[in-house]
Amino acid sequence: MRESLNLSNGKNYSLRQSISGDKMINKKTLLSSGFMFGFLFMLSFLFSSIYLSGLASANLVVDPAKLGILRLQLFPMSPAVAIREFRVGNTYDVPMYIELEPVGDMKDLITFSETNFTLQANQSKTIEYTVTIKESGYYDGGVLIKANIENKGFVGYRADLAVFVYKSNLQPYFYVAIAAVAIAVASVFILFFRKTSRRASQTTHKLKRKSEEK
Repeated sequence: MRESLNLSNGKNYSLRQSISGDKMINKKTLLSSGFMFGFLFMLSFLFSSIYLSGLASANLVVDPAKLGILRLQLFPMSPAVAIREFRVGNTYDVPMYIELEPVGDMKDLITFSETNFTLQANQSKTIEYTVTIKESGYYDGGVLIKANIENKGFVGYRADLAVFVYKSNLQPYFYVAIAAVAIAVASVFILFFRKTSRRASQTTHKLKRKSEEK
């Protein structure tokens, strides 16, 4: 009886081992398949992004492709201003309708010389843009160039722009200069008032003496 019980316990133990082993294999399989699915998804997204950006850059020319980094100084009582330009070109053999839109932090900080225009085949246009910022800090954004191509659909491209705005080192001296000018103006006004009062008193005194002499 003991030997049969031991054998049955051994069978149960080996059965549990095989079940737990199968569970471990299933977990590993699920993890590896999930990892492979995520990797393939990211890879396909990357290739599609590269394809779309290549399509946009091949037919919608933006020069420079990135608007770069601006470093501006902020002076008291005036905003930081920068004026730059970029070129938009059409390499298609059909017309292209262009719309410009500031994005990111630049949404309310950029103005363009033109925001909507049409480019004919193999035509380009230089656009002037002005950045106006009233507070110091870091601003990240850019310009979205949207193109509606005749009989071909839409193509878009984002030209990135980053702006660092610093307070001017002359700011304390500026306020000192304003205070000095205010003091100088007040001093001149006081001197003028004193001279005017003195002349008025002298004139009054002379008139009084003449009236007494009469």
